[in-house]
Amino acid sequence: MKNMGIDNQMRYGRFTSSNIGDLMTLATNGKDFGSPALTYIKTRGMERRLRRSIGKDVDAKETSWGHLCEKRVFDMLGTDYNVDSKHTIIHPKYPFWAGSPDGNRFIAEKTVYDCKAPFTLLSFCTFIDAWNEGGINAIRKRHKSGNKYYWQLVSGAILTDSDWAELIVYCPYLHELDDIRLLLADMPPEESPAYRWMDYAGNNDLPFLLPEGEYKNLNILRFPVPQADKDLLTATVVKAEATLTKPTPSTLLITPQDGIMMVEGVKI
Repeated sequence: MKNMGIDNQMRYGRFTSSNIGDLMTLATNGKDFGSPALTYIKTRGMERRLRRSIGKDVDAKETSWGHLCEKRVFDMLGTDYNVDSKHTIIHPKYPFWAGSPDGNRFIAEKTVYDCKAPFTLLSFCTFIDAWNEGGINAIRKRHKSGNKYYWQLVSGAILTDSDWAELIVYCPYLHELDDIRLLLADMPPEESPAYRWMDYAGNNDLPFLLPEGEYKNLNILRFPVPQADKDLLTATVVKAEATLTKPTPSTLLITPQDGIMMVEGVKI
């Protein structure tokens, strides 16, 4: 969902928030990078050699639906939210790390947020049910993309210097579908082909809620981002970058020394 309208020249070859959760997968020994992490690291190296992105994810119905609903959500949020989803942020210390969070909320605690509009009701209900039963950690365990979205928000919190995060989960009521379709008219010509499928989609081809149901359309799931997870993600991204230049990634060690995170003995 983040690739539309974003300058990919700022993103290719970098570890980005949207996929950074892959780096948190572990091998069966519990310490080395897992297969998704190794694949992700390899593609970063390929992109650097290509000087361009390997692929794009804007053709899927799920992606275009999410992007369209994102516009709807932005119109529903309060004035304490800023919208900045087309701006790519480069980590000030680690230029190989970037992200494009949807924006920040400026209240007592600076907050980063990202919007998700699941394309299936099963996915939407799993988000909300898990949250109601156990908060963000339940989402991480029960939703197939929960851990990915968690680390995306941790990365966003680091890049925006935020201590809180909001996962905003949206599914329209039935009467909102026509309003969402109207957003198609504002699509730039270069993006509109990705949405042509909606010209033929009926209401029953789209996810929607009934007002009399127990679920509400806009759900703001707010949680603090632990400093320990910020430190762990930072150390992991630094370790991943090092594997692109070091031949033996399994020897890279992340160790805490006197409360300071170290990679191969180097303070991060």
